[in-house]
Amino acid sequence: MKKMIKKLIAVLSLVLLSTMPTVQAEGLDFAPSESELIGEETFQKDDLYITVSLYEVKNPIKEATLFSNTYEKSGKRTYTAANADHKTLFTFTVYGTFSINPGVSAVCTKSSCSYTIANNAWKLENSSSFCSGNQAIADAEFVKKLLSITVEKYNAHVVLTCDANGNFS
Repeated sequence: MKKMIKKLIAVLSLVLLSTMPTVQAEGLDFAPSESELIGEETFQKDDLYITVSLYEVKNPIKEATLFSNTYEKSGKRTYTAANADHKTLFTFTVYGTFSINPGVSAVCTKSSCSYTIANNAWKLENSSSFCSGNQAIADAEFVKKLLSITVEKYNAHVVLTCDANGNFS
């Protein structure tokens, strides 16, 4: 009787395993991916011209989970400050990776930030980034110095949001 039960369990296991869908990972590219500009706006703030650009990382690595359609998606939002002559002073960027369950939820799983200085009078004083729900958030303080004296300060606050359908804003 025990042998028959073991054989039955073995046969049922084989049938169950053979009917499970397979997950195939083709062409995973671990090299840095390209980004596509999906939105941009320019406005004036504190005598500076600010351009906020929104990018989606193309061909991100998607982690497939058995019996789930949850996947990861990455994007970035850049914050570029320019003077009255429209010459770039500095750029601050927040990067975010999100776990998306389509139509249900999006959760930020990783955030980071970077900056570039185009005008040597400006310096980065401090910066930080963090995840909060479906947002990757970064803050920075830039200062302009003249003879080692701070003559101007500018705070940049950049938020990358992802909705439950994988759309960035």
